[in-house]
Amino acid sequence: MKHKGKVSHWQDDKGFGFISPNDGSERVFLHIKSLSLSGRRPQVGDVLTFDITLDDQGRRQAKQAFFPEDRGRLKQKQRQQNKRSSHKSFVGKLTVLFALLLLALVALGKLPLLVPVWYLLLSLLCYWLYASDKKAAETGRWRTKESTLQLTGLLGGWPGALLARHRFRHKTSKTSFRLLFWCCVGLNLLALGAALKLGWLALLPEIAF
Repeated sequence: MKHKGKVSHWQDDKGFGFISPNDGSERVFLHIKSLSLSGRRPQVGDVLTFDITLDDQGRRQAKQAFFPEDRGRLKQKQRQQNKRSSHKSFVGKLTVLFALLLLALVALGKLPLLVPVWYLLLSLLCYWLYASDKKAAETGRWRTKESTLQLTGLLGGWPGALLARHRFRHKTSKTSFRLLFWCCVGLNLLALGAALKLGWLALLPEIAF
């Protein structure tokens, strides 16, 4: 539940103070970290909107406080969080569904076990390549070529690439890369479907345990 109140006390050098809620209840402790969305520091008399939580000693403290002018920024952040959550759900469902499909085809005798093993190994490689490239981008080291990332995804590593792109938020903003990535995913699935239909996968050796 959101509350409103005014900053009644503030020690800027220590980064904390107190809010007097509009409903007349006891004052609430405010720490500067609770104003992470704001670009300025509070002053006595400022109006804030905030949540109230209790610390380990049962004392009331403000959480996710913001100034009236920060409302739009807060909504934008919430939209971004919802978008990331939705994308995470999509990525997880897609990779799990694909893995289950491969295993089902293996169980039905329509797909050699070598195929899902290949996808797994390529996905692990692709995940590592994206993770390494992300770290290289942050530290200014030698980068992995985009063509290498795309080719590894095209050959079957795209499930690992999907997970890595979401996990590290890497290669997700460049439109041309995103379009080519999904084209590679589509081509890989088309090639897999064609190989299944034409019986080419039956020529692959079985893995013996």
